[in-house]
Amino acid sequence: KCRRIEARPGQVVDRAEPLSFQFDGRSYTGYAGDTIASALTAAGVGILSRSFKYHRPRGLLCGAGHCPNCLVQIGDEPSVRSCTRPLEQGMDIRSQNAWPSLDNDLMQLTESVSRFLPVGFYYKIFHRPRFLWPAFEHLLRNAAGLGVIDPQTPEGGYDKQYLHADVVVVGGGPAGLSAAVAAADHGSRGLLIDENADVGGPLRFDRPDETVTERIAQCRKALDQAGATILTRTSVVGWYQDHWLSAVRGNRLYKI
Repeated sequence: KCRRIEARPGQVVDRAEPLSFQFDGRSYTGYAGDTIASALTAAGVGILSRSFKYHRPRGLLCGAGHCPNCLVQIGDEPSVRSCTRPLEQGMDIRSQNAWPSLDNDLMQLTESVSRFLPVGFYYKIFHRPRFLWPAFEHLLRNAAGLGVIDPQTPEGGYDKQYLHADVVVVGGGPAGLSAAVAAADHGSRGLLIDENADVGGPLRFDRPDETVTERIAQCRKALDQAGATILTRTSVVGWYQDHWLSAVRGNRLYKI
C-alpha cells in the first residue's frame, strides 16, 4: 500500500524523475530526492530491520541517522543508514540481522526465552565444558553480527581539506541560518555546516509553505553573495584546542 503524502511546498522529492531499485529481491520505485528509507516507507514497507538482541521488527524512526532502526547492506557496504543515504537508480539493497527473511525472522524466537538471556549472558555461560567454547564463540559471533564484510573489498580513498573562517555556525536550522546571515552582514567570513541534505532544519517540515521556502532561499542567497561557505551532509565531530574543528563529509575530513 502506497503511503506517500501529497506534494507540498519545499519538498526536495522530484516526482518527475522516478528511480527503480530492489530491496531483498523485490522491485520498488522511488523518486529523485528520496532517501532509501523514505522510498521504502512510502512504498508500504514497514519493517526495515530487526533489533540486535531479540530481533524485534524495527521501522523508520528518527529520519536523521541517529538510531539503528534503518541499517541496511548495499553491496559490500554494511550498516548503511538508509534514512540519510540518497536513493540511486538500480540500487540493490539487502536487510541485515534477519534469517531467512526480514518478515519471517526465525531469530525472533529468542524473545520467548528472554528470561534466560540476561544482560551479558554470553560472558557467563557456554564456557564449560571448555573444549566446546570455540564452537559456542563462533555461533555467538555470527548471531551478534549485523552486516557482512567482504575482506576482498578494495580499500576506499580518503582525503582531508583545510578550511578557514572567522565564524563557524554548526546547524542550519532557523537559529543557525539567522546567525550565519548576521555574521555575513558584519563582514565576517562565514562557514555554515549542517548534517542534512539542505539547510532549513525544522522549517522544511514543520511549516512547509511557500513563505518559509522563500525565506530559506533568501538566506542562502544572502550567504552566497557574502561569500560564505555552506557544507551540507557534513557532521562536526570535534572541537579542539586553538579553536579548530574537525568535520566529516563522506570520505573527506575537514580541518577548520
